[in-house]
Amino acid sequence: MSQKSCSIQILHASEAALRQVDFKSGQTYQGEGSFSLQHFPRILSEIWPGSVEEVTKKSPEQAGIDWQVATWLDDTAAGHTDYRLRLKIRTALHLECQRCLEGFLQKIDISAQFVLLESHQEVEDFPIDNFDEDALLQSDAFDVMELIEDEVLLALPLVPKHPQGECALLKNSAGVLVETDDKSKIAPIESQKGHKNPFLGLKKLKLDS
Repeated sequence: MSQKSCSIQILHASEAALRQVDFKSGQTYQGEGSFSLQHFPRILSEIWPGSVEEVTKKSPEQAGIDWQVATWLDDTAAGHTDYRLRLKIRTALHLECQRCLEGFLQKIDISAQFVLLESHQEVEDFPIDNFDEDALLQSDAFDVMELIEDEVLLALPLVPKHPQGECALLKNSAGVLVETDDKSKIAPIESQKGHKNPFLGLKKLKLDS
């Protein structure tokens, strides 16, 4: 497989330009830029509660999402040409820790490669065990903004948590903060914010019965 040489068109770093990119023209593209989180409503719904202004004030590095896009043509041994796309993304998002319910900064660094195929059937038949690249449907109005948002969402942890050693989950029986995933080492008493464990009463009833 050899990379085919052809002219390169620069992608304009604007939302309007990236919403409709003609990947059927045979043209190859390169572009890079940065967008604020306001351009990605689905990502906004995943960040730590609070306005974007408050979050970015606390964490200036979360001001936006940096991206790079490059496409090229590959001549295959079978005699046809594959259209490929590489997407790089770098950002940092304030997420809510599911252990302590406080915010923490999740850094995200993505480098993904795709092959753009001409039909839905080709995309469906693409090998699922190909870990080097994924298949996308080629389009004359391809939405790169949506692809950026999809890849960031896929990179988010299923259960967001502070890194090990940084989460003050509960206090032990001596009132000392314990940072551990081993629940057997943590006494079920009041949390940092003074809210009682809602299951303490249930536990007491069970013991008294």
